[in-house]
Amino acid sequence: MYTSFAIDWIRVTSKIHSAAQLVKRFSYGFQHDDWATFKPPNGYDCGLKNPLGHSVMWSASREDMGVNVMFDGRACSELHSMGVDLVQLVRDLSQDEFKFTRLDLAIDIHGTQIDIVGLLDCEHRGSANNDPVLVQKGRKARGGATLYLGGRQSDKFMRIYDKAKERKLSDTLWTRVELELKSKTATKIAKRFVHMSEKEISTMTRAMMRGMYDPENQTYRDAMGVDPQRVGSTKNESNSRYDWIMSTVAKTMAKLVIELPHRDVLRTFEEEVNKHIREIAAQQHSQGTPDEII
Repeated sequence: MYTSFAIDWIRVTSKIHSAAQLVKRFSYGFQHDDWATFKPPNGYDCGLKNPLGHSVMWSASREDMGVNVMFDGRACSELHSMGVDLVQLVRDLSQDEFKFTRLDLAIDIHGTQIDIVGLLDCEHRGSANNDPVLVQKGRKARGGATLYLGGRQSDKFMRIYDKAKERKLSDTLWTRVELELKSKTATKIAKRFVHMSEKEISTMTRAMMRGMYDPENQTYRDAMGVDPQRVGSTKNESNSRYDWIMSTVAKTMAKLVIELPHRDVLRTFEEEVNKHIREIAAQQHSQGTPDEII
């Protein structure tokens, strides 16, 4: 059994940055034309969505609403697979005076079976302001049994569910404990990231979860007592990188080929890739590892 820590949702608002500034800041290699327009929720009337999944939203008539930036679960996974440090992203946003409206922190339990249905029958302690609610069918069940704790509209809301079933992974034991923080609580916790190590952040996350819900279930308590590894994605990273390269990098390359007909873009790109292959192979050889590109 081992556990991992992940950031699964980030949503912030700024009243000191313009939408154009934030689109540029969070472009991650994409041009403005690559962003898709969409109709945003929550009173905003303008929205742009990056191919990686995150979005920038604002109101053309109400500057007092500020500009909202949302990294949902998919966007967080995509960014992590590209090598973006989500913990550092939260630190940067906090230091740049963004107000957090939502921050989801997760502990993933791998390699052991957590009886989610059985948790419902356990005596428990904690600050959750209502009894646990079990959902086993429908979209809210996330593919399997899901336990909800706390008020959905409160500053702290928690869910425990079978992540393997949600991802349709067979022969895999993977339970996710997810804490959704909102409003002042999200901003307060995000500010703590600035002065904490990643280990301290994961320890704090588990403490908040245990403080909110602590069932008398030894398997669950043992799992929540294991120091998490630094893992931040809910996807197969190698597949994610491959899909991202084929769907987005290839499109960008095609645009460069058309825009720069006087330069052999494809040949130059191939030479750069081969150079990095040789560098990685030489490094692995010097470390005594197989000459295998991962």
